[in-house]
Amino acid sequence: MKTQAPKILVWDWAVRLGHWSFPLLIGFLWFSIEVQDWMMWHARAGYLLLGILLGRIIWGFVGSDYARFVNFIRCPRTSLSYALAWVRHREAPYLGHNPLGAWMVLLLLGMMLLQVITGMGSTDDILFEGPLYATLSDWSDTLIWLHALNFNFLLAAVGLHVLAVLAHKFRGEDLVKPMLHGYKPQPEQTPMDGDPAQAKTAPWWLALLIYAGCIMGVFWWV
Repeated sequence: MKTQAPKILVWDWAVRLGHWSFPLLIGFLWFSIEVQDWMMWHARAGYLLLGILLGRIIWGFVGSDYARFVNFIRCPRTSLSYALAWVRHREAPYLGHNPLGAWMVLLLLGMMLLQVITGMGSTDDILFEGPLYATLSDWSDTLIWLHALNFNFLLAAVGLHVLAVLAHKFRGEDLVKPMLHGYKPQPEQTPMDGDPAQAKTAPWWLALLIYAGCIMGVFWWV
């Protein structure tokens, strides 16, 4: 009888909160912009997205080891080498984000941040003026155009991310369940991102303070 590999906590709740909040809020933002008289709900969802986004970015510097940017962002050369090895089924194991997944994280975070900033400098000329509109009014038309354009690119990036998850599933690696409960099985060899026994998990209360502070700070500001 084959023994089951021990489970290791890789994705703490702060990472999982951001990961699942982002698609839900993006979906609501997409829906609400199409519904008449929902502009204020669209704006509020955008402010909530900004708060969670800022919390996740801060967590990328002070959070658990697998959540920190410094521990998973690789140089382009390493990322290209990993991509070529993955195509050949010879990739080295990573317990956290692999080099390609790390760049996708940065891309999505950056695009969401751009989406929120351009929205906050926009107006619908009826019910809504973003909190940055008074400062950036001369650029408002450009920001509105960029807000719409970037959203299309954001949807494309999300689609690419989903395809990558499906590709990993086809190759026998489930990336969805670990992002639900946080645990991954212990790999047979030491992963390229370090010995999991040495990985440190930041306290839950620190994540709570950061996320709550960012969300309340954004709503207080606007």
